[in-house]
Amino acid sequence: TEASRRLMAVMAHRMATEDKLWDQAGYNLELWFASRDAHGTAGATVRVMDPLCFVNSKVMFRFIRHNQPALSKENHQPVAMHANYHTDKAYKMKLVYQYYTEGKDISVLNCDVGCGPNLKTTHELESKVQHSIN
Repeated sequence: TEASRRLMAVMAHRMATEDKLWDQAGYNLELWFASRDAHGTAGATVRVMDPLCFVNSKVMFRFIRHNQPALSKENHQPVAMHANYHTDKAYKMKLVYQYYTEGKDISVLNCDVGCGPNLKTTHELESKVQHSIN
């Protein structure tokens, strides 16, 4: 779309001229903050995708791997996974590749960094305040 082209032009300019700008932060700023003062937005709109179809590594390692067999690879396969939550991103990507592509068992997704056995599930963390979550 024309708005997408404008957004990419703005991002290309910002990435080339702002030394300390992290690409994801700039992208979020351009999409989520309205026009203000002399700054006009590109006009692109945000569409939120199903987090079980377009997963990040947190959803993969803290939710999908603990919800078997409902979310097993036989019953559910994400469209894509963005390894952006854990510090050991390359390792997490290898594990997910082994699980979905090489036919490894769910146990290959066991890990210690950011998803150890003592972490509480989202349900456990939110159960007492579920009524107040939007």
